[in-house]
Amino acid sequence: MKAAISIFIFLISAGMAVLYLVNVKELQVVSTIEKQPQFICGTYSISPPLDEKATVGKQLFKVNCAACHKLHSKSTGPALRGIHQRYTTVDIIKFMRNDFSSTIKYTDERGYKCTSFPNLSDQDIQSILLYTH
Repeated sequence: MKAAISIFIFLISAGMAVLYLVNVKELQVVSTIEKQPQFICGTYSISPPLDEKATVGKQLFKVNCAACHKLHSKSTGPALRGIHQRYTTVDIIKFMRNDFSSTIKYTDERGYKCTSFPNLSDQDIQSILLYTH
């Protein structure tokens, strides 16, 4: 009887040890995934790290643009992801200064008009464009 109890205790202990090791391995796999970005079909599964100017642009975007614009979808204003591919930097700067010689139209089909941003320097606008890249 003592031998059966000893074998039972050994099997329970061994089973708990196996469950513990499996759990530790799963945690190691999860922590490895969280630390390193995974590339899927040539794209990031998480956002790529921003350089210093793009980080400044992100903050400027949040303060000046995010009330009306989103990066990936239309809001009050159009989505701004890739805006530099549709318009030149010079036209974007003119537009943000309400210089009507810009080729960008100033009102949309609903009649909304973009606010002027005289407080932003050309370098600030270029930082925003780096972020919206």
